[in-house]
Amino acid sequence: MTFPHATSHIRIYAASTHPVNQPNPPSLIYQLSSARPNSCQPQALHNLRSIASGVIALLFACGAVAADAPKTADAVQPRIVNLYNFIWNSDCRVQNSEEVLYEATRQQIELIKPTHMPATWALQYDALINPRYQKLLKEQLGPQDEIGAWWELPRQLVQKAGLKWRGHDHDWDWSANIGFSPGYAPDERRKLVDVYMADFKAIYGYYPKSVGSWFIDEVTLEHMVRKYGIVASCNCKDQVGTDGYTLWGGYWNQAYYPSRLNAYMPAQTKDGQIDVPVFRMLGSDPIYQYGRVNGMFTLEPVYSGAGGSAAWVGWFMKSLIQQPCLAFAYTQAGQENSFGWDGMKAGLTMQVALLEKQEKAGEIQVMTLAQAGKWFKSRYPLTPPTSMVCLDDWRDQNRKTVWYNNQSAADWWWLFGHGLPRGKCHLHGGRWPGQALALGMGHARRRPAESRRAQGGCERNYLSVRRSGL
Repeated sequence: MTFPHATSHIRIYAASTHPVNQPNPPSLIYQLSSARPNSCQPQALHNLRSIASGVIALLFACGAVAADAPKTADAVQPRIVNLYNFIWNSDCRVQNSEEVLYEATRQQIELIKPTHMPATWALQYDALINPRYQKLLKEQLGPQDEIGAWWELPRQLVQKAGLKWRGHDHDWDWSANIGFSPGYAPDERRKLVDVYMADFKAIYGYYPKSVGSWFIDEVTLEHMVRKYGIVASCNCKDQVGTDGYTLWGGYWNQAYYPSRLNAYMPAQTKDGQIDVPVFRMLGSDPIYQYGRVNGMFTLEPVYSGAGGSAAWVGWFMKSLIQQPCLAFAYTQAGQENSFGWDGMKAGLTMQVALLEKQEKAGEIQVMTLAQAGKWFKSRYPLTPPTSMVCLDDWRDQNRKTVWYNNQSAADWWWLFGHGLPRGKCHLHGGRWPGQALALGMGHARRRPAESRRAQGGCERNYLSVRRSGL
């Protein structure tokens, strides 16, 4: 499979069966290119699957990589890491939560501050208006740090915007149609943004440059960009059923410019995009964090089998740094304070030490989310093709993954193991508007459509948000 007019590329070869002292080169199996195809090519995917059984699987099982990508964080294809910690004021699931959450944030700052690595500290509204956090951040953060916004909607913000609180009898509600922006009508979403931004500026003297959330709808993002000039956003990884809702079929990693019709998919044209890059959060395991999985395989330090494991984190970062990529490689590290310091201490301490070492070695570039957004916008007027390659299986099950994303039509992946290659093509079509574009889900009281099978073996993808009350 090739794409013409490439400016950079990844080639995957079969390992040569000839003795080392013979000059016979390995055979090129396929190439991923940074050229922008105009449409998804489901027939090409079908043809790839239909190649003689066993041969391709064998080639990938013993495959090796050759690529023009660098192994350090240079200016051409950098390996970018965001240290991103978001801050809630309280959590009804945690006993004595205000003290537990505050102490977690204080300890995170104390851990990261001596490294002088830039970090983003994103404030949910209930934490924004708490004088304790205002004092902590103003006194303890350095000039390299960023204070951003976290876009879950607690009772204090909803009521100050003059809206009815539809949640439970506490300040934060986990239901998707209450705690997230799609649960509100478009005019209500803009009003919520205006209230938050006014208070943020009154406290810190400027508007936040980045806003993150598990999901932010297209109406909210457009308003934040046009009126308040945010330069970066981030949202949750693809997941099925985690936290009671599903996010599926998005641009899998790195960052994309969202469509004005559907913020969960990249725009296909300049006119159709919201001019703020959305980065994918949490550092998903490129092999095992896909679909319905047993456990959480992400860079979050609270998970002992993944982000809390020195072996797994070492494997993940080695793949990020040493495997080839298109455009740039990216991951997000850090943890929300609701897990408490005891839950994240060991894993986060280990990760921060490793990231500091890798940054000093020039292997990664640690940026704030706003810095990453500005870098992205300075290089890419449209969403670039990107890839994530992992040919080393930490479970020693001989599985290998290549993810490929582009702005126009496709989100491809192939998983190679003991058998035939498998793949999916997720269409990012401009004719599929977000389900909450015209009317908030909290008012529509219906579930958005889930991914549906389209012709050619590809999938049309929608945001599916499923939580109580929907």
